[in-house]
Amino acid sequence: MTGDRDLGSADAGAASHRAVDAGAASDRAAEFGAVPDGAVGGGLARRQEELVRALVAGAGVPAGFDAAAVAATQTALLRKRAEDVARTWPRLAASAGPGQWARTFSAWAAGRAPQGSLRDGWDYARAHPSRDAAAVRELALRELLWAYDGETAPRPRRGPAARLHAGELLLRWRGRTLTYRLR
Repeated sequence: MTGDRDLGSADAGAASHRAVDAGAASDRAAEFGAVPDGAVGGGLARRQEELVRALVAGAGVPAGFDAAAVAATQTALLRKRAEDVARTWPRLAASAGPGQWARTFSAWAAGRAPQGSLRDGWDYARAHPSRDAAAVRELALRELLWAYDGETAPRPRRGPAARLHAGELLLRWRGRTLTYRLR
């Protein structure tokens, strides 16, 4: 047949071309003073890790970064995290009072690494038991549907489950949640 190519030699040529490009890129990086990740104690990767820890886990601001800019970014990230948790736990967020959720949650979450909105809300709800009946019921329903020990990620419960909560029987049966008011 005419027009057939030898794919084996084309692949080999492409692989050697990529190897040359990678080497050339490394030479250009060294020419402009960039330090590869593996050199001099991790370089860029280490500094990025320090910055992420400062932004989300309460570590100190790394040398060479503007402390005011890092603090502003921390505030914005905590506000975004509070909004995510409020979407997952709406009754818990409402129990903080009008306009208070972001401030209240951010004060609790500052210095804690994010664990995802489900787990962050759960940890907050356990640390600050609500007096609001709707928020308490929201937590009871989550505990009916999910297994969470406070250490590992929540996982869906298997099989039927039942909880008695404030005069209601909460049942999970075949993927549905049913509630019955007890008299």
